[in-house]
Amino acid sequence: MLKARLIGSLIFAIIFCAIYYPMQTIGFFVILGIGYVIFLNLRGSINEMNQDYDRALRRRSALEVAQMYLSPYNDIWGELKLSNKFCSIEISKDGVIYGTEKRLDKTRPYRTFRIIRSHVHDIQDVWEMFCLNFDHVKTYDDIVDDCRLYKTEIMEDVIGAAAADTKPQQAKLNVEKLDINNCSEIELTALPGISIVMSKRVIKKREEIGGFKTINDFFLFIKVKPHMESQLRELVCVNKMKGSVKIERSKERTVDL
Repeated sequence: MLKARLIGSLIFAIIFCAIYYPMQTIGFFVILGIGYVIFLNLRGSINEMNQDYDRALRRRSALEVAQMYLSPYNDIWGELKLSNKFCSIEISKDGVIYGTEKRLDKTRPYRTFRIIRSHVHDIQDVWEMFCLNFDHVKTYDDIVDDCRLYKTEIMEDVIGAAAADTKPQQAKLNVEKLDINNCSEIELTALPGISIVMSKRVIKKREEIGGFKTINDFFLFIKVKPHMESQLRELVCVNKMKGSVKIERSKERTVDL
């Protein structure tokens, strides 16, 4: 009731001033409108400054998480690059994110991509998510999967290597491949897609069976995704296991009592 009376009194005062003091009333409302517009602009600027500050804090926190993979680390708004031995991803000063597959040898093609746009996130937010999720086993296929997860569109390019004699190249590849039957647990864990738990299972299994017979037996045991299997096939090989004998329980000697 009191509120209605106050509103009615205000309307009466405005009508009275408009009738007896029209110029003063118009000037008052003009000044009031200008003040309101200035207030809205100031509030918008303050909110934008707060958002920029929060965004800078989030980005600095994300870069601190990825600091061991980051180069350089002197300017959070400059050109930054996350890198391990399998791939790298970087953001330019123009805000464009590029990803590159590292060549483990000079005989196979490698891939690159550029993020065109994101339908959900700001490009800086996408970079923060890459920083938070990057690690030493992240592969090129993993960061492409991350792009799909972050709802981004990418433009991918495959760069071919120079052709050469295939026999010497194959021999070189076999030397560089990791021998599953004779490698250490740490070497297994360094492979893309192989966790510490999986590497322990592989070590235990090869001791039980006296080593994997073929590379297919190894992949049947670990059961990784098809794209990860195709990548691992270029990095591993299976040779005869050294210094271990398979225990045949069915052939153990029976002791007469």
